Amino acid sequence: AITITLDENVIAFADSVQDLASQYTDAEGKMEQAASLPKVWAAHKLKGELITHHDPFGRPTLLDRVQRGGITKEVRGGKNVTLKPIGRLDMTTEGLILLTTCGHYAREMELPSSQLHRTYRVRVHGRLTAMKLDRLRNGGTFRWEVPNESKESGYETMSHYYGPMKVQMEAIPRGRDGNFKARSNNWLQITCREGKNRQIRNALSALGLTVTRLIRISFGDYQLHSIPPGMVLRVPYKPVAKQVHKGKKNFQTKPKSNELEEYDAARDDEGGVQWVQG
Repeated sequence: AITITLDENVIAFADSVQDLASQYTDAEGKMEQAASLPKVWAAHKLKGELITHHDPFGRPTLLDRVQRGGITKEVRGGKNVTLKPIGRLDMTTEGLILLTTCGHYAREMELPSSQLHRTYRVRVHGRLTAMKLDRLRNGGTFRWEVPNESKESGYETMSHYYGPMKVQMEAIPRGRDGNFKARSNNWLQITCREGKNRQIRNALSALGLTVTRLIRISFGDYQLHSIPPGMVLRVPYKPVAKQVHKGKKNFQTKPKSNELEEYDAARDDEGGVQWVQG
């Protein structure tokens, strides 16, 4: 038997020279394979940052901050590499943004056919009802108004089709007595299988709800977890084909309870409009 030690520690053991050579050949092959895989980072984007390498107006950008911080220098001999964002977040949205060295992987993650789940924490202001949440769960064509840029005043109606979304309240508002307590600000978790521009904001606007904070907490199998705001961490590469959180699997859109109906009843006691135009 052949034993190789380094500082009195056994680092290799084999029955023959041929076996030892085979071990090193396999190890080198695995190292080369690992080196050829896409590199992936998970970043906690800050509110107010843009997802671009450079902004002509001098606004802060995530990619510029990451490159200046030297996060990627270990990839290519101390030299920075160009990172490609996987998907986009608008300027006022916070949370998880994935970065990669591989444009093909970024494109595959973004493709509508991949149907990777994207989950957001959303703080909304306005009258929240079970009917409105069901509208999101069922999907369909949503219509909302935006300022008309071609005129000095007035609005124009926009519309777009969005597929079914998974929606749940983070907490049902209750008073000290345990009964439901109406409030105009609520936190939701919304999961969609599309990456359409401003989907969450537009769909909620169509229902008369205003998004006051939007945080992406997952993209496919990648999770934000406890990554502090502004931090960027290297994470393992996971092929799209092996990711679990995609398609219709684990995408139950129906609520688990009828608490929203009870919540509706509590709010209806205050009076006001009790219907939503689709």
